[in-house]
Amino acid sequence: HSQRRGRIAGVKKVCEQSPDTHIRSNRYDGVLEYWVIVKEAAEHTESLTQEEIHRQKKKVDDSAMPKMDQAGFQKLEDQKRR
Repeated sequence: HSQRRGRIAGVKKVCEQSPDTHIRSNRYDGVLEYWVIVKEAAEHTESLTQEEIHRQKKKVDDSAMPKMDQAGFQKLEDQKRR
């Protein structure tokens, strides 16, 4: 029982540091209630979206890409300067 009393005293001490969010008065009997997370567990997972998976599987076909020589790049630069 002494371990439980020690834990309760610790909880009250933590809650008293943030009373606006961690302590409230019970609406029915006015008894103070202390709100804490008793046990918390987390799991970190990573997943790929369907689009990312598809993108990884898709192989690039260079033959479908347009070929541009230096003159083609120059024409693009000329258009940008307009």
